[in-house]
Amino acid sequence: MSFCTECGARLGAEARFCPQCGTGLPATPEPQIQKAVIAPVSAEGGPIGAAGGKAVPLVTANAPLSGDPISRGTSKPSIAQTGTPEHIAPEASGAWLQQVTIKVAKLPKAQTTAAAKDGLLALTAILGVLLVCVALAAGIFASEGHHGAPAEWLRAAVIILGLGVHVPAELHVGVAAGQGVIGSGTIVVAATFTPLIVTALVGFGCFWFARRTERRLGSQNISAAAVASVLTGAVFAGAAALVALLSSGMPGFGLTDSNTFDTSTTASLGANPWWLLLAAFALASACTFVGRATALARARGVTLSHLAPTRVNPWLADLRTAKNMILGAAAVTALGLVCVLGWIGIHALFISESSSAASVSVAGAPGPGAKNVVGAIVGVALLLPNLIVACVGFALGGTLGYSGSGSAGSSLLSSAPWVGNLNNGIGFLTGGVPTTAYLILVPMLIMALALGVRAAVQRAPEDPYGPHVWRTSALFAAFWVLPAFLVQVSASISGNVAALGQSGDAAGSAAVGLGMPSILVAALLWGVFAALGGAQIARLVAASLPRPISWLGGRDTNPDWEMLLADAVMVRGAK
Repeated sequence: MSFCTECGARLGAEARFCPQCGTGLPATPEPQIQKAVIAPVSAEGGPIGAAGGKAVPLVTANAPLSGDPISRGTSKPSIAQTGTPEHIAPEASGAWLQQVTIKVAKLPKAQTTAAAKDGLLALTAILGVLLVCVALAAGIFASEGHHGAPAEWLRAAVIILGLGVHVPAELHVGVAAGQGVIGSGTIVVAATFTPLIVTALVGFGCFWFARRTERRLGSQNISAAAVASVLTGAVFAGAAALVALLSSGMPGFGLTDSNTFDTSTTASLGANPWWLLLAAFALASACTFVGRATALARARGVTLSHLAPTRVNPWLADLRTAKNMILGAAAVTALGLVCVLGWIGIHALFISESSSAASVSVAGAPGPGAKNVVGAIVGVALLLPNLIVACVGFALGGTLGYSGSGSAGSSLLSSAPWVGNLNNGIGFLTGGVPTTAYLILVPMLIMALALGVRAAVQRAPEDPYGPHVWRTSALFAAFWVLPAFLVQVSASISGNVAALGQSGDAAGSAAVGLGMPSILVAALLWGVFAALGGAQIARLVAASLPRPISWLGGRDTNPDWEMLLADAVMVRGAK
């Protein structure tokens, strides 16, 4: 009996591919028959040597010593025999980087080249799109004579790329005053705003190139696709960090002027290359793997659950529930926003009173220019995904607010350094919202219970729901913690100054957005409520409401549940 080395599924005697994950299996080698020789007998009738006329196995390169307990059934070819380091024990390397290197070395040359090319092509395409957008924006909105040069457009495109993966844009300013440099100071300003539309552009670019390559070449299994995705992400991130390092420089578009007199000022603007290296690698690797996995599953005519290891399949089933909850929460929030905006519009049309003086002033005011209209459209397009995420997170119970902190100290002052903190926010859990806003929780509760019932009837009735509860809540919380982190707008400033033997420093930071602890707690509660409440309702009302339960389950209803619901329908029809 043999088993698959990837997923552990049981294999048949003649199987060439794993029926569970599709992994190609090596051909079974034919058994080697050991050749035997008879030691010759001397003229005196005694044996020549120690064999004593017995059969002695002939040791060959492909037949190990049968009496050697070490080599019997456990011998492995050396690096010299195979020509590749794939048989080095991972624990002997002691470093995950070396293990990844070994796995990359096992990829076919065509796959390695294509994976590296995908990283470069995706980065080139994304930077090209951003470069064109920056050039158009500079031509429309920049003042006359300050439209910038291609180098400045590239610097701005790299900064926007960094912001799209939540990498801060940093401005470093250094000042040295006086002919003998009697005073100096440095200021570092960092700002982070993640336009999710740019994040989606980066993810789609990596996804598209990876899917195209997977369709053309095809990976041997899901593990090979994952290794190729890591290679693509590493190339993408390394090239992006290098471009960020080379493109940083003086802010352009007429934002700086040369300073004369006795002051020498230097400034450098750009994306932080080290944070860009890490963030771009994570996003590019994940999106590339999704593209390769979907293409591999489609090429083999199976779903992703068939490609994943057996221990991952339960997570994939609960991942679908978490995804449906995200879409349902977004739909309920959109419905709430439509109601709020409709009420505001009705109030403005039928209730508010407009004075004649105000109407005259409005009539005499000039209309908005074309630049303002285009700027407003671009701003709404950039902010709309972030506003949607913030509103959905707030409707789920997250706290929306701001926080700030600062400190300052100086050797000139004998007092202790100053430290200050400021925090404020509103939310359903923390309070501060109008009472009528809690009405949105009613459709949110109905949505969560309906999706919980749907997930329950798509599993076997005897399946314990405890593991599904914590998996669903963990996945739903993970899905919302990341967007809540991305939509935060933060800024920090730090600096120091030294003059006449004295020095001082100051630092401050501020952030606006969803509170991470609140959104984590709220998402966990919603996941537990949906999974546990849905399972209980499905068991309690299946006999009395079989048709609505069957409708919620849809085509993926478990066969055992279908039989139970059909029996309930027949019983109710007989009554």
